[in-house]
This record gives sequence, C-alpha cells and structure tokens, in this order.
Amino acid sequence: MRAAMRFVVVLALAGVAACDSTDTPDYDDLSGAWEGQMGGSGQGVTIEATVKATITQKEEELSAVWNLNGKTTFMGESEDIDDTITLTGTVKEGRDPQVSLAFPKDEDDICPDVDPPVFTGSHKSTGMTMELKTDLPVLNDDDCSEVAKITLTAMLKKN
Repeated sequence: MRAAMRFVVVLALAGVAACDSTDTPDYDDLSGAWEGQMGGSGQGVTIEATVKATITQKEEELSAVWNLNGKTTFMGESEDIDDTITLTGTVKEGRDPQVSLAFPKDEDDICPDVDPPVFTGSHKSTGMTMELKTDLPVLNDDDCSEVAKITLTAMLKKN
C-alpha cells in the first residue's frame, strides 16, 4: 500500500512538472559569416555592392555587421561605397523563418524624423541563404525630402 501511494505521488509530481514546463522556441542558427550581393535601381539611382556580414544571435534577436564595397550612381554621378553598418533585428521561430534587419537610426541627426529602412525576407534552411528586401529612400541633405526611392535586394549565403 505504501509503495502504491509513493507511485501515485511520484506520478502526480511528474504531472505538475510537465504542466509547468514550457517548450523552448526553435530558431534557425543564423550566427556566423555571410557573403553576397546587394543591389537595386530606380528613379535615376543605382546601388551595387558586395556584402560581407557577421551575424550574432541570441534566440530571436539578431545583430549584423555588414561591410559594404561597391558603387552608387545618382543622376549620372558615381560614388564608391566602402562602409560598415550595424543592423539589428529578429528571426521568427521555425524552419525557413522570416527575418528582419533594420538600418541604424541617423547618427548625424541630419534627418532625425525619418525612420530607418528595414530589410525583410526569409532564411532558407536548405542551402543556408537569405533574401532580404527594403525600400530605401534617397533623401535631400538640405531638407530631408525624398528625392527617390529604390528597392534594394540583398542575397546572402552563409560561409
């Protein structure tokens, strides 16, 4: 009888423990080195750049340092791109999840009321690739008016 009571108590405690446990979300591991191309054109603006990125991840939170090398052309005038930016964002739970990475807020306060663009897209677990897109406004430095908008696409592959 005593053994049977212990068995019931153990089962009851196991049931309580099972009810209190929560499943840990399953996120694709995006951390590491990535490489690819970014480009877009429209309204007289063209951007073409090579991207070398390092992504760090803590559960769904992402931080990505992108090294960009390439060229931008605006109304016939070209300028080299050699820049490093840090983007922050999230990855959704599950396989082949949605990914978002936001440009940083304007540090120079040239256009403080303009929200930074956000890359959105998805990670493909098979092949370890990401395709991300954003609408990038091209702003006038004098008054922050939008002079053009282009859709940028970044195609990245994990090294």
